[in-house]
Amino acid sequence: MKIIVFDKFIGYRIGGAQNSLQLLLKNLKGDFKFLGCDVKKAFSAEKYKLPEWEVERVRIREFPRWPYFEYWYNRKRVKKFIASQKADLLMAQGLWGAIAINAFPGKSIYFIRDEYHFNKVPIYQRGFKKILKKLYILSQWIFISRSFKDNAGAIKKASIVMANSGFMAQKIESLFSKKTDFIYALVDVASLEKETIPLPEEREFIVSIGSEVIKGRDIVEKISKIMPKHKLQNKTNCSSLLQLLRTNHILPEGIILR
Repeated sequence: MKIIVFDKFIGYRIGGAQNSLQLLLKNLKGDFKFLGCDVKKAFSAEKYKLPEWEVERVRIREFPRWPYFEYWYNRKRVKKFIASQKADLLMAQGLWGAIAINAFPGKSIYFIRDEYHFNKVPIYQRGFKKILKKLYILSQWIFISRSFKDNAGAIKKASIVMANSGFMAQKIESLFSKKTDFIYALVDVASLEKETIPLPEEREFIVSIGSEVIKGRDIVEKISKIMPKHKLQNKTNCSSLLQLLRTNHILPEGIILR
């Protein structure tokens, strides 16, 4: 079974969504081909390219300050790139993944990672910055609406829609009337276990990824003042995903856990 995997940033170490997908793929064994975009500017991606990943990349024109226009500008190019691929199954992630899902004629899995897939641009800024963000969205609306239409079409077309939490799955189901499953983001527990962890009585800290409000900074600040000492642990694997794929006749026995 030939499987192609598309993510705009696959093979770059730039964010949790990519790390989670790449960790999932490392734990699966199958006839994979990885597809992505040749990104150099956004998130300084060129600096974080992972040489061990063999990715066929489509060249795009980048507009880092205008991501929705960039999407619109490159949409047909990515669509043509995906349509030229021959495979039995497509796995795609992110809003650019919607282009791939819609262009691919076979079975597909659409990974939903964030609230942009609700077809709403979230606004987390406050005060004057909030006003500026609204003006920015208004100026880009023609391009934003195109990505939203593609996203809605991909959700309806995909053989399986896979969210990363129960909340995300429920929200997608309510908005698009599409059955949505979920699997928690994979965590490289082995690498974490190599780190020296303080004794329980010395654990007086909270781990927060990112300092922006969108990452929950203000929530962490409040919790840090009232939360007693806790030990938090999150372990997961991809066996539930494999079972789901086989149950839905998407995946045969040819792909296994390593």
